[in-house]
Amino acid sequence: SISNIFDISVSDISLKQQLEEMEKQILISKLKVNISIRKNAKQLGLSHTALLNKIKKYNIEIGNK
Repeated sequence: SISNIFDISVSDISLKQQLEEMEKQILISKLKVNISIRKNAKQLGLSHTALLNKIKKYNIEIGNK
């Protein structure tokens, strides 16, 4: 749910860390709905490669892992 994205404790983390956590949660949510990297990249306004790099950056598991 999109509301979970905003359940971030802001007490001890920087704006950059908050934004990265928000981005990670958005990516996880999108990939749960549709596993297609290319379709999600297009919907998010990213290239296929950029989305793959973000998945790797955040160690997001996709598929039946």
